[in-house]
Amino acid sequence: MDKKYKLNKIIPIIVLVIFVIISFILIEFRKEKDSEIKEITKNEYKLLNDYSRFFTINSCIIRYITYLKNNDVDSILKVLNSNYVNSNNINEDNLFSFVDNIDGNYSFISNKIYYKNIKDYYVKYYVSGNLLEDTINGEFIKESKYYVVTMDTKKQVFDIAPYDGEIFKGEV
Repeated sequence: MDKKYKLNKIIPIIVLVIFVIISFILIEFRKEKDSEIKEITKNEYKLLNDYSRFFTINSCIIRYITYLKNNDVDSILKVLNSNYVNSNNINEDNLFSFVDNIDGNYSFISNKIYYKNIKDYYVKYYVSGNLLEDTINGEFIKESKYYVVTMDTKKQVFDIAPYDGEIFKGEV
């Protein structure tokens, strides 16, 4: 009976000690995670780590690149950011002075994406990536490109604009 009494007192103490240790580990893990979040936050932009959204934004740019490859002026003008179009007075006649004139087999691969919440359903994505041209001998010619993709997450529509890559400058 004495052993059962001691065992009944020891078990709750052991459970309590285990609980305290696990709590301490979780608190330390959370502190480490918070410091990582602070490191990846650049000004008010956050690094996009969600694979699904990453590839969704990349596919928006691929669609834009496809319009450029096909010289589909109407579709390009529809997908270009209206502020970008208005501020540069872009129309059908001068469109290719403001966007890439792509002739050949091109693809786009995003390297890094930052995002910033604008309004309730609007998110602005700043994309750094490479425009790849597949040459006739199977080699790729790579050119760094930057875009801003604004997504209306409620309606699932987007617009796009070329970007100077300012938030990516100075990164290694």
